[in-house]
Amino acid sequence: MSTVEHQTAKDQMIAILQNQPDDSSYDELLRELAAARSIERGLQDAEAGRVVSNDDALLLSRSGRNRDAAVGLAQRSRADPGRRHDSA
Repeated sequence: MSTVEHQTAKDQMIAILQNQPDDSSYDELLRELAAARSIERGLQDAEAGRVVSNDDALLLSRSGRNRDAAVGLAQRSRADPGRRHDSA
């Protein structure tokens, strides 16, 4: 059984950077850090229940609605999981 240590943000960033090739550009390194942070935020959102279904995400992306609309849609979906929400 492995124990997962809670790393500081700085430690996490250093670990990500150390896994990159030595010839990585500044922009490539920043992209890796940003991607890791986006994944972390997404996982936190999922754990907190801030999610929308694939169908609802498609509807939002096609309609050009923003993140606030997605959050509202997710809250309504949790309140009534059997109902399809076509508008936010």
